[in-house]
Parts: sequence; structure tokens; C-alpha cells
Amino acid sequence: MRKLLLLLLPIVFIGIAGCEKKGPMEEAGAKMDDAIEEARDKYEDGKDDAEDAMDEAVEAVEEAVEDLDDGR
Repeated sequence: MRKLLLLLLPIVFIGIAGCEKKGPMEEAGAKMDDAIEEARDKYEDGKDDAEDAMDEAVEAVEEAVEDLDDGR
């Protein structure tokens, strides 16, 4: 049992040490994740801005129609 522990202990430490540093593919993946999240945020902001502009346009048209109806 003791020999097995002595054999497994270095393997565990090597595995832990190997997991600490990210490789180039992991770094590239993390950068892609960040870029996708940033693009998603910008899309959502643009969508919200477009919805706000549409709401304002609808209100302006409704007010213009009311003004026309009041003028009759």
C-alpha cells in the first residue's frame, strides 16, 4: 500500500502542476469566449436601442394621427 502511495503521489503532483498553466489553445479559446460575450452584449445594446427608437417612432406617429383627428 505504501509503495502504491509513493508511486501515485508524484503523478498527482505532476497532474496538478500541469493544470496550472494554460496552453495556447486554451488561451485562444478564452479570448474567443470573451469576444463572443462582448459581441453578444453589443448586439443586446443595439437591439434595445432599436426597440427604444421604434417605440418613440410609434408614439410620434400616434401623436401625429391624434393631431390630424383633432384638426377635423
